[in-house]
Amino acid sequence: MRYYGDINDANAGNNNTLPNNWSYTATTTIYIRVDSPDGCPPVIKPLIFTIGAKLPLIKTTHTVSICDEDLDGIKEMNLLTFINQFTTDPLVTATFHPTLLDAQNNTAQITNPMNITGTQTIFIRFEKPGACPNVASITITIRIPKHSVVLDNVVICPKTLTTLDAGPGFDSYLWSTGATTPSISNVGPGSYWVDLTFNGCTYRQNVTVTESSVPVITTIEINGTTVTIGASGGTPPYEYSLDGVNWQDSNIFMNVPRGNHIIHVRDSNRCEEATRPFVIINLINTITPNTDGYNDAIDYSALMDNDNIVFRIFDRYGAEVFRGSKTNKFIWDGKITGRPVNTATYWYFISWTEFGGTTTVKYSSWLLVKNY
Repeated sequence: MRYYGDINDANAGNNNTLPNNWSYTATTTIYIRVDSPDGCPPVIKPLIFTIGAKLPLIKTTHTVSICDEDLDGIKEMNLLTFINQFTTDPLVTATFHPTLLDAQNNTAQITNPMNITGTQTIFIRFEKPGACPNVASITITIRIPKHSVVLDNVVICPKTLTTLDAGPGFDSYLWSTGATTPSISNVGPGSYWVDLTFNGCTYRQNVTVTESSVPVITTIEINGTTVTIGASGGTPPYEYSLDGVNWQDSNIFMNVPRGNHIIHVRDSNRCEEATRPFVIINLINTITPNTDGYNDAIDYSALMDNDNIVFRIFDRYGAEVFRGSKTNKFIWDGKITGRPVNTATYWYFISWTEFGGTTTVKYSSWLLVKNY
């Protein structure tokens, strides 16, 4: 069996045959010659090739820019939403391919939806029964909106107002308050947003304004003339002062004289100060339990009406030798189960809560017990 492009060549049976691969651009007739080995006359038949009509498309290319709302540069796209740019025929089916050759050969189909980054071109193969497939392309560019690098959540002092500023460099602004300026003033606590438009993309940026909470003085620990302050709340770090004028970062004050004092604490926002009074008392450091009526016991019974009072005494090894209670009225006479303890130095602490149970005051000191 031989193929010819000319009937005369086919009748002659010469060597002017068609190559195995050839192409045509218009309706073409070729001739097939079949020779019989038994001497029968050859059979010559025409074969007509025609170019079928491709499936009609509205257009074969489409370009689109999409804004990425979450600023990560990746956008999941449902490619089927673009089909109506090329055809509105409901009988047409479409598949997506990474290259033109893949679309022409119906290979390497892309799973839809797909993630798009940067600028990507996708080729679409359209098919319909009774029509030749057609191929189109869509180029998608993912644009990343611009956000404000200066607009951030704000903490303000109680009963004050602030300004929210998104900064320059945007085509337009629209605040949740209705303002269209780069900044808005006299803003109180609450949640706000601003739509920032740049290069055709709009990004909604949220911002919160909150009132600062005042720090709370939780503990005042007094060890001799050393005072250690504990605080919580507000926005650390804290600053501490004994006069409200001179401030320090450390929460420890050394060589505090006896008498009444007021501790001041402020947080990093420097709004309202927390204050608490305290007193350096004349702690008892020596008892001589010899029943002579002088310094026979360590007596803190005057503190019995305070809340959460704790009074404990320990020997030098850390063993507890006395625990105050309402039963013993927070008085220790230097004895354990009725027997005098050895002459030695002991240490003790006494603590209670003040100001409605919000601040713990703690004293600690040494105690010399002299038994003669």
